[in-house]
Amino acid sequence: MEKYNSLLEIRIHLKNLRSNYKYLQAKTQAEIIPILKADAYGHGLLLVAQTLVEEGVKNIAVGSVNESVYLRKNLSWSGRIYSLFGPVLIEDYERLSTYDITPFIGSFEQLEKVVATAKSVGKKIAIALKFDTGMHRLGFQYADIAKLLAYYEQEQEYIHVLECSSHLACADEDVNVTENQYELFEKIIAEFHAKGFEIKSQIDNSTGFLQNPAKKFHAVRIGLGLYGYDLNIPSTAEELLPVMEVTSHVIQLQKVQKGGKVSYGHTFTAEKNMVLAAVAFGYADGGSRLVAKDTEVLIKGKRAKVCGRVCMQMCLVDVTDIIKTEHIHVGDEVTILGQLEEQSITLDELTKKWNMGCYEILCAVGKNNRVYIK
Repeated sequence: MEKYNSLLEIRIHLKNLRSNYKYLQAKTQAEIIPILKADAYGHGLLLVAQTLVEEGVKNIAVGSVNESVYLRKNLSWSGRIYSLFGPVLIEDYERLSTYDITPFIGSFEQLEKVVATAKSVGKKIAIALKFDTGMHRLGFQYADIAKLLAYYEQEQEYIHVLECSSHLACADEDVNVTENQYELFEKIIAEFHAKGFEIKSQIDNSTGFLQNPAKKFHAVRIGLGLYGYDLNIPSTAEELLPVMEVTSHVIQLQKVQKGGKVSYGHTFTAEKNMVLAAVAFGYADGGSRLVAKDTEVLIKGKRAKVCGRVCMQMCLVDVTDIIKTEHIHVGDEVTILGQLEEQSITLDELTKKWNMGCYEILCAVGKNNRVYIK
């Protein structure tokens, strides 16, 4: 089924995805676990996974058990698939064994149900234990360690704890919080080692890994960096290549006289005689409805500013100056995100002008029609 706005095209540059993975993997001896939750951040779960498998990826992480099952059924690959949520629904537990999924387990309730499932199916289940070191979202507490270790010693026949994990809350905002989380996580790992359990460890996300390359964990979970965004880390700015490009088309050209009111709510008034182009991109496509101020798109290699409130499937942009030197026609391509000739609209620019997070934009816009460029 064609999605929403058929004039809108989300181009996924798989060559850039490969380049980003190779660059990031070359920076560490740890295993990189690509994060493909939320449909690979709007880039498309299956084709992104296939591309990374071709590059030698041994582990992939998604959100729900259902996503994990989908990937296992549709990807001809026997590598490890992590479910970051772990089992939630009753049917999730048996599917761990059936589809060889490694869940993140963050509560005794989950842990006991996994053990019960392993006993029922007669097969040991590999798991990763999730610890809350400061995110206060999911995971065991440090105070649970003694009970957890005792339980594991008792049930080793049915579960295999491959690794311990946690998640950084402020990797790109607060160094002190991050250091405190590292310190607590290292204490947790030490408790397992003291009991003779040789387990792996993972806590770093893209920002944590790139800002603290000296930290030595067995694996790093890479999300945003994989898709080409440097998270304001200068050393990576020229190395990571954006994977997503967003384009649309001109629907109609409209002359507006000086003083004319534009779009819903008449929030924009023409200060001169203008020519506006209606572009097939709106808030149903993942754009911001209210924060259009200073947002620009690219037409004929030149910047054109959005005027007035963004509509459901279109917005209006000022092409008054562009038509002085260029012919604009209905159907002409418009760049929403990406590069055109010498100009580019970056994700960082859109986050500021749309008042939306970079993850939010990718996931929202990526739900439209995707075209894969290999």
